[in-house]
Amino acid sequence: KDEKAEKKYKEIARGFASLVIKLMIFVIIIEGYFIIVYFLSYMFLGQVSCLVSELKLLISRAPTHSFLLLIEKEVIMYNSTTTIEFLPASSFITDYHLKMYGEEEQLLDRFASNKQMHTGSYNDLFKNIVFSNLCRAGLVDLSGTSLDPTICENFNEGILKQGLYASVIKYWDYLRQLNTDFFNSLRGKAQIRQFMNEARLQSAATMQELYFRSALSVLVKTLEKDIDNFFSVEFLKAQIIFIGYFIYLIIVYVFVWRLFLTSITRELWKTKSILGIVPPDRLMSVYEMHSFVLENSGAAYFSKRASQINHHNH
Repeated sequence: KDEKAEKKYKEIARGFASLVIKLMIFVIIIEGYFIIVYFLSYMFLGQVSCLVSELKLLISRAPTHSFLLLIEKEVIMYNSTTTIEFLPASSFITDYHLKMYGEEEQLLDRFASNKQMHTGSYNDLFKNIVFSNLCRAGLVDLSGTSLDPTICENFNEGILKQGLYASVIKYWDYLRQLNTDFFNSLRGKAQIRQFMNEARLQSAATMQELYFRSALSVLVKTLEKDIDNFFSVEFLKAQIIFIGYFIYLIIVYVFVWRLFLTSITRELWKTKSILGIVPPDRLMSVYEMHSFVLENSGAAYFSKRASQINHHNH
């Protein structure tokens, strides 16, 4: 008899352990959706930060190049008496050149690190404009008129056919040489007029205002579309994951949870039927059962509540 009881208890324990494990697996899978969404969101925000950083660097290139050209013109026009950010323009230009070079390198590094997040069309366009012939990128001026690729390729001994990066280096060289030559001159009115009409300054202005600005504008617009496409793809992924999770919940409810509730209900009815067979006096003679009934009966509840109220009043 003891062996049968022990065997029965072991079966109950195994059944309970199996139930707990199943519930844990069920809860972990449900919580797994939120964990996956959290990590995907974390990765998504990191990727967005990288793309926005690249876009910010790309947008800042045209104003930065224009600002350098403007500083050089100010230095020549006002005979190096101009101050920028409380510094003499001559000193500021040297530091600004270093800053611009660092930002150009940052842009290239950022493009390389974000390459997998870009579309193939943007990657090809970036390589063609920055490292190849930017004149064939469909450039337009500020009025929207297309720029002649042949004129672009023949400009300044074909420097633009070597790409934006090489052209920007040449642009900086022009301005550095011009700045050095100006400070080594007499810097009289005649020299100032001569330097303001210098071919190198005019070439630098044309490179920046016409070709650099247009090429960078094409890159910025394409990258913005690329980022929009990236957002659309990520949003679609999130929708697919949510739909999959919703279908999973329906499957669990229909094929697992309802069966579990049916099983629990059946077991309760079995227990109730068995208890209904046992005479009440025999049932109440068992101390554990007697205590359970008293503790959970309505009379016991109100009696306990009344005693708590009386104790509080006293």
